Amino acid sequence: MNLPFMSTSPREHWSKRWQTIFREIFLGLGYVPTKNLFGKHKKIGKVFGTLSAFFISGLLHEHFIYCIWGTRPGEQMTFFLFHGILLIVWEFIESLLVGDGMIMYEVKDSWGIWLFKLILFNTFGTFSIPFFMEPYLRENAFVCIIQVGLFHNKV
Repeated sequence: MNLPFMSTSPREHWSKRWQTIFREIFLGLGYVPTKNLFGKHKKIGKVFGTLSAFFISGLLHEHFIYCIWGTRPGEQMTFFLFHGILLIVWEFIESLLVGDGMIMYEVKDSWGIWLFKLILFNTFGTFSIPFFMEPYLRENAFVCIIQVGLFHNKV
């Protein structure tokens, strides 16, 4: 973890600040194979590759919930697909504002733009957290994920 609440974009959050150890796994399992299916259509391949990486992550989290409580609520999948779509839309809008030739993370933001992006992204993140946390709250298991994995009996 690298101060995930300081992220100013979905890509920065998921690629550089949150559980970076799993990034390569989701790239290898979802993004790269799906992107390669589209060959010459690189932009379409990137979109579907991104969605498939978030889909794989959603499946993994749904599997954890199923293994722990035996339910398939769907909130985890909703959370991750929302963030995948958010990442695609965010980068599309940034490419319109900055231009297709530029890579957004190479553009140096002013202090005001950085603060605006920080607040905007964290607003989206805050409103999507209930989808992620609902299964844990419903089962009265609002604890560290390590404790959930080790001591999965209901309290």
